[in-house]
Amino acid sequence: MTDGNQSKLTALRDRRLDLLAQAAGVEIEIAMEMGDRPAACEAQVRMFAEIAARRALRGLALEGGQ
Repeated sequence: MTDGNQSKLTALRDRRLDLLAQAAGVEIEIAMEMGDRPAACEAQVRMFAEIAARRALRGLALEGGQ
């Protein structure tokens, strides 16, 4: 894979993880509006996992590897 393709793939993966984290954030809001604290906590765990995965991906991208 060329560097350009690798860069685009990394950007797409980063975007996907960002959207998943945002969706989990909305799930937190919905759960809290419904008074479902356990569901909000589960969504928060998912959101933090997506953020961690995104940071890891960016770390790999900064080092130039995948």
